[in-house]
Amino acid sequence: MDWTRNHRVGKGKEHSFLRGVSTLTIGRGLQPYLYPNGATVDWGNHKLKIKGEGSTYPYDKLYIKSEDLIAHRAKRLRQATHDEITYYDRLIEYCNDCGIVREEQSKKAPFLKKHGTLGFYGLTNEAEFMPYLNDIETAIKRLEVNHMTYETIAEQLIEKGVCKSSQSANATESYALKWLHGAAIDRRKSQYHVHRSRLLELGIDIAMPHDISRLPPQIRSNETIDFKLAEIPPWYRMPKIHELKAA
Repeated sequence: MDWTRNHRVGKGKEHSFLRGVSTLTIGRGLQPYLYPNGATVDWGNHKLKIKGEGSTYPYDKLYIKSEDLIAHRAKRLRQATHDEITYYDRLIEYCNDCGIVREEQSKKAPFLKKHGTLGFYGLTNEAEFMPYLNDIETAIKRLEVNHMTYETIAEQLIEKGVCKSSQSANATESYALKWLHGAAIDRRKSQYHVHRSRLLELGIDIAMPHDISRLPPQIRSNETIDFKLAEIPPWYRMPKIHELKAA
C-alpha cells in the first residue's frame, strides 16, 4: 500500500531541506540515507541497498519532485503529444517555483499483516492508516533547516524553553559537543535519553553519527524553511484511477 503527499518548501531550498531531514531517525529508530545527488532521502533497511532493494517492512522517502520529473522526462514523453509535452514542462516549472518535495510511504505486506485488517481490501479504510503515516512529519517538526547566524546549543535550548536553567542547558550542550567530535557516548545511561530528548527539539539526533557534510546543528538562520502541504494548481490534471473490483 503506497501513500503520497506533496510538500512545499520554497524555491531553491529543496536540497537544504533534505540535508537537514537526513540527520533524523524516524519511527522506531529507522536510519536515514541521503542519496549521493542530495535529491532523495529515505528510511528503511539499508543493508539491502547493496542489492538495490528497499525495505521489506516500511519504506518511506522524500525527494525533489522537479528533479524526478526531469530525470524521467525523455522516457515518459517518448510518444507524447505537443499538448502533453507542454503540460509536463509546466509541471516541472511549477515544482521548481514552489520547491516541491514529494513524500512517499510504502507499507509492505509484512507490515499490513501485522496491523489487523490493514491488509484486507474492503475491511479497512483510509482513517485506519492515518496513525502510521506521521513519522516523517513528526521528525520534521523537530527540525529547523537553516544557516548563517551562529548561536550556541545551550542558548538555543533556553530560548526554546527546552531547558529552564543554564546548568541543564550546558550539560546537554556538552553531550552534543562530544557527539560532534565523534566521542563515544554510553547509551545505557539514563542521562543519554534525557539529553537526546532535549537535543531532538533542536533537530539534533545524537543516536545518528555526526556527518559534517550535512547541516551543522549549531547554526541558526534568519530564514526558516516553511514546510507545508502543497496546493493543487487549478490547471492540474488528476490522474485516471482504475477502481478495484469487489472481491
